[in-house]
Amino acid sequence: MKLTKKELLSIIKEEMNKILFESTSYRIERDEDLEMTSIVPSGVELSSSHYNEVAGEYDPTTTDYGLDEEVRRACEKVLSKAMELGIGKPIVILAEPDDSSHVASTIDGTEGLMPMICLNTDFLINEMNPEREAINTLLHEFGHIYFRAQGIEYREEEEDVVEEYALRAGNKSILDRYKNSILKIK
Repeated sequence: MKLTKKELLSIIKEEMNKILFESTSYRIERDEDLEMTSIVPSGVELSSSHYNEVAGEYDPTTTDYGLDEEVRRACEKVLSKAMELGIGKPIVILAEPDDSSHVASTIDGTEGLMPMICLNTDFLINEMNPEREAINTLLHEFGHIYFRAQGIEYREEEEDVVEEYALRAGNKSILDRYKNSILKIK
């Protein structure tokens, strides 16, 4: 069977769309043993030993409010920002961070190719727009991950910088300005 040029282009376009969709989609994955829900990028398989080691240290948050779907959509919307920063495709674990007064935190030691963010959905329950709040929270954490990946140690003033980055919808120049000022000091 010989394909026409038009048919071949149609097949190629369809396959490219599948690849692009897969690369920007997230799925909800539930670990029954840990009673933990995670939002995982397509194409990423959770290594059970690494995942269990990390996720097992945290207490799961409430999962019966449908917020896992809100967080999944938020992850898809901000993935391009993570890629722009070169921080990989983060995994979001729906659990209470070490500091229970925080909505989220990056799990120490996971800032490499596959960072893990601990997000407490209990904080999102009363939000008018939980997806928007999840987006802001994820962007905030991306800022911290970016700085750790650049070898910049945490300083208190970093909080204002990553918050501005989140509120300005992921404008990378805000992070770069801070990074450059820190690197000049060194």
